[in-house]
Amino acid sequence: MNTTQINKEKTMPLLSKLGIWALIYSVGIVLLAISSRIKFYIPVSPVPITLQTLTVAMIGIVMGKKAGPGIVIAYFLTGLAGLPVFSAGTNITFTAGYLIGMIAQSFIAGLASEIAQKEGNKILNHLISASLLIVSFVVMFAFGWAWLSVAMGDSTRAFMGGVVPFLLGDGLKLAIAFVVLEGVYQTGAYKGINRFLDKIRLF
Repeated sequence: MNTTQINKEKTMPLLSKLGIWALIYSVGIVLLAISSRIKFYIPVSPVPITLQTLTVAMIGIVMGKKAGPGIVIAYFLTGLAGLPVFSAGTNITFTAGYLIGMIAQSFIAGLASEIAQKEGNKILNHLISASLLIVSFVVMFAFGWAWLSVAMGDSTRAFMGGVVPFLLGDGLKLAIAFVVLEGVYQTGAYKGINRFLDKIRLF
């Protein structure tokens, strides 16, 4: 038996791969929907404080820079299709910018995870990864603030209501995300995750 035949035997059938991806995406959408409902409102902001940004960061870290954004996009499209998965059900008048920003956030978090796993100068790699995680949250807020400025008609009020009240909480989420990133690296879990993702790769 030659190598080609062995590789063919080890290749997972396409339908099995599609089924696994469907399950992964479904779980991701459910987690994002649940995290959007763990919320509370503050008087100065039309945007609720939720656990979504932490969930998005962890999805990016675990699933990588391709599958991570894919899951967030699928979540976004699910809400646009009419299912009440957003924090305000189907209403995204004030939160659309944050939701779009979460797509970029998951990509950057996935990139941070990828760099943490690279060979070479580990200290430098982890400094870059930590910086990218910070950037991922900043970019998400930039999208959110830009959209909210338009929705509210006042960029200063949007910043004070849509960014400032969230800084402390999202600083804590950022710290948790970095702990998760380090945990995935230090335990070697990323090797198993990468092998699994490679096994179910579609193209």
